[in-house]
Amino acid sequence: PDAPVLDVSSTLHDAHIELTGKLALTGYPLALVVRENTGLPAGAGRVSGEFTGVMPWPPAGIDTLRGAGSFVAQWQDGEERFAVQEVRARMAGSAADIAFELEGGRLSIAAPATTVTVPPGLKGRVQDNRIEVAGAGLLARIALEAGPVELRPERIVATLGQVLTLQVDGELRAPTVASAWLGELIGDFTSTSTLRSEALYTAQTWLSTEIDLQLRLGEQRLPVAVSVSGSNDELRTVADANGELALAPLAGLLQPWPDALVLMAGDVQYTFNAASTLNIADDQTSEPVFTGEGRTVLTGLRGSWDGDPFTDLAGDLRLSLDGADVVLIPSPVSIASVDVGVAVRDISAKLDGTTTHVAVRDGRLNVLGGSGRVEDFVYDVDADRAAFAVQLENLDLAEVLALEGDKVAGTGRLTGSLPVRYSASGVAIDSGVLSSVEGGTIHLSTDLARATGQPGLDFALKALTDFRYQSLSSQVDLADDGDLLFAVSLLGLNPEVEDGRPIQYNLNVTENIYALLDSLRTQRALTDALERKLNERRN
Repeated sequence: PDAPVLDVSSTLHDAHIELTGKLALTGYPLALVVRENTGLPAGAGRVSGEFTGVMPWPPAGIDTLRGAGSFVAQWQDGEERFAVQEVRARMAGSAADIAFELEGGRLSIAAPATTVTVPPGLKGRVQDNRIEVAGAGLLARIALEAGPVELRPERIVATLGQVLTLQVDGELRAPTVASAWLGELIGDFTSTSTLRSEALYTAQTWLSTEIDLQLRLGEQRLPVAVSVSGSNDELRTVADANGELALAPLAGLLQPWPDALVLMAGDVQYTFNAASTLNIADDQTSEPVFTGEGRTVLTGLRGSWDGDPFTDLAGDLRLSLDGADVVLIPSPVSIASVDVGVAVRDISAKLDGTTTHVAVRDGRLNVLGGSGRVEDFVYDVDADRAAFAVQLENLDLAEVLALEGDKVAGTGRLTGSLPVRYSASGVAIDSGVLSSVEGGTIHLSTDLARATGQPGLDFALKALTDFRYQSLSSQVDLADDGDLLFAVSLLGLNPEVEDGRPIQYNLNVTENIYALLDSLRTQRALTDALERKLNERRN
């Protein structure tokens, strides 16, 4: 039953002979043919087909035979690791040069779970022991828990033998380990592989592959060098990359990209080295184990967040990869300035954490002529929330009052603490406090101090035209919709009012902070535009 079936009919002519026949190859003869050409051990399968041919008469060797035919092949190796399923093809040519067209079928590998789908119409050529296939449509799909890795070869060149050499050009699509913050990776690759089939069922390395991968990121290509080695127990992949990243495509890589963030200028330098080990022993494919490290250096980034411009964002971000966890190693970041209507300058902090929680430590900033220190806190990425306290020191009262325009001025220094809650709905402050370091002055313009006909209010306004305070304290509350409440307490005097008798003020000041900041941003934008026009005319 294992004997090959070859049914051949011939018709002899004066100078040539015509051949027609059918082939059915199975059992041991098929295993022998497979082993001689690929080195695979015994298995089960069947190759059947039919052919027609012509060769000169008298015959001068098999190389003179020219013909055409079709076949269908099925094969399963003895270990049930590799299978050829209903691969169909038509062919024409000579024994040394055969052109073929595939009509469909599938190849499969048990570990890692891989299927190769052969589309109809895929064309190729066999010359001696060299096979070349060209054309889109071939799909290799590797199933992983994080998602499938897809290879779409456009050209394959294979040299058959005990050592199989494989060159493949095509496209790669793959999920990432940190799919919560990196989207699908898409790239073009060129690979060269060596498969030693005699080592396939031993502890030796049977696969060695070098891949030149060019990841697509907008119009940019990011080069990645990848090497793959496979033994009977594991499949190991190592990737290295370094280079400079353009700003524009970042939104296509990081997922989800914050809509509020716009980058306009700056440099991003990156390096990374990553490795994965996939256990494939005994057909018990585990999930790949990832390790690696990376570094991203940000220099001079300029852009805006929710319309608020920032300048000179810099950082040295160091990442490590441990299993499925991407860890941010303590990394410094700084921003020269952010204009939220109020200029916040010299911002700095250290960041560390994971893709779900980021710790912010050693936060510092300068604002309103003073300085601030942000107590350490953790930002919950998934919930988009955080709570922290800002300790303010030596704020300039003159700059604080200037936010209300030029109708009020003052001198003095303030210190305080603002407990801040951040969430997707906004920023809130609960029972913050600000108080004077020492005495100072408040000067209300005479326009605002005009008589109103209300004795109590007129007295208060007049006293504030030249008020010398001994103490100033306030409680600050901010709702997440922007409603700000200042409960202010002032103790001091005006030497021109009631002979300098001490006066106690208790005031509640309310305002929508978002409306105020929008107004300040608008004023600043108009001022900047006017200055640019004037400079253009001067030049």
